[in-house]
Amino acid sequence: MKAVWKTFACLLCATLLASCGSSLVYDRLDWLIPWYVDSYVDLSKEQRQTLREQLAPLLQQHRQEELVRYLQLLDEIEASLQSRVEQAQVGAWIERLQQAAERIEESMLRVGVEFGATISEAQMEEFVASLYLRQTELEEELLERSDEEYAKENTKHLQDLMERIIGRLEYGQKQRLQQAAGAVQRFDAVWLQDRRLWLDQLKLLLQRESGWQERLLRTYRDRERNRSAEYLAIVSHNKQVVAASIAEVLNNRNSKQREHTHQEFEELRSMLKKLIANPPIDPETGTDA
Repeated sequence: MKAVWKTFACLLCATLLASCGSSLVYDRLDWLIPWYVDSYVDLSKEQRQTLREQLAPLLQQHRQEELVRYLQLLDEIEASLQSRVEQAQVGAWIERLQQAAERIEESMLRVGVEFGATISEAQMEEFVASLYLRQTELEEELLERSDEEYAKENTKHLQDLMERIIGRLEYGQKQRLQQAAGAVQRFDAVWLQDRRLWLDQLKLLLQRESGWQERLLRTYRDRERNRSAEYLAIVSHNKQVVAASIAEVLNNRNSKQREHTHQEFEELRSMLKKLIANPPIDPETGTDA
């Protein structure tokens, strides 16, 4: 079930780079996740409620532990920006965000495995079929892109990210990010191949023979540790390219961009503190969840 839960892991970790308005999204994850799962397999009202209850401890733990880590990282990044930053520093920030995503991803997978034991055989077949359908859609959507289109999309992602952090980009900053995007190695085919291999393993495990839950979690951990050499090499190369470009752009901010960064960090810090301090509101009752 990793294909579904990974979406929410990324959503949770993206809180660090999201707008203050995303606090509303964060507070509704216990409703949004069952709704999203329902797009893969038709759930009854009772099953959605069960999933909400199973998610509650994880979401509360994330609020109390992970958001505190995000706040600490935010403070460290802002302090580092008072002087020149190096590629290695930016790479370390990226690595810590990735580790946070991986922690939540595995926790989400555990919830998925627990919930997966409660659904019917027909629902499980529907779920697996939906995963393979999504795989086919991704292959058609991603692999048909030309190298030029791939680089253009990467350029947009990088520029959008940096504009969020420092505000309107200058021409030279845009050019630097465009150059980095062009140096990024294509990862879509390798990622899709890895994903399909995982789905093939998952399909067998989700037949739910005796001991399937433990085997699924073990297979997940083994998969994370045993990526192909090509997969790891591309990831390593791309992280270095992106980290170098981000460091250079950060070091070349003008006074207005530096002020934008400060204001952005203040808003993020305020949002994180609010989320940590305040429990979510149940949309049905209007009280603390």
